[in-house]
Amino acid sequence: YRTLKTYSDKSGRSLFSEADLRVLENVASIHLNDNLDTMGSYEITFEFKENQFLESTRIKRTVKVDSDSEFCTASAVVWKKDVNPTPFFTFFGTQPVQDGDFGELFRLEIWQDPVLWYLQCEANQSQHTTS
Repeated sequence: YRTLKTYSDKSGRSLFSEADLRVLENVASIHLNDNLDTMGSYEITFEFKENQFLESTRIKRTVKVDSDSEFCTASAVVWKKDVNPTPFFTFFGTQPVQDGDFGELFRLEIWQDPVLWYLQCEANQSQHTTS
C-alpha cells in the first residue's frame, strides 16, 4: 500500500484519489497472471482484508487478447451500504484497455522490475517531503 500512494503515470499524474487510497489501505495482496497466452492476455486480482468499504474481498479483471481485439471481463465490486464507489475501482469493469490503464502499467512497469519501481517511488516521495 505504501508504494501505491506514490504511484503515478509517466506524466506524473497520480493514479489514485484520496478516496481510493483509503480503500486500498486494505489490500492484502495483488496477483498478476501474465501472458496467459501468446497474445498477451492477463488477469489481475486484488484481495482485501475485511474493511468498512467493500463487501467484496476478492476482485479480478481479465483481459483476453486475440489478433483482432481485446475483451475484458471483471468480477463485480460490491460496496458496503452507504459507501460511494471511488474512481480507481472503475478499472474493474469491462471497458477496453486504454493508454494509462492500471493493468497495463502494473504488468509492464511494476511487475517487470518491482525493485527499481519501488526505489523510484521512494526517491520521488523523499523529494516531495524535503521540498
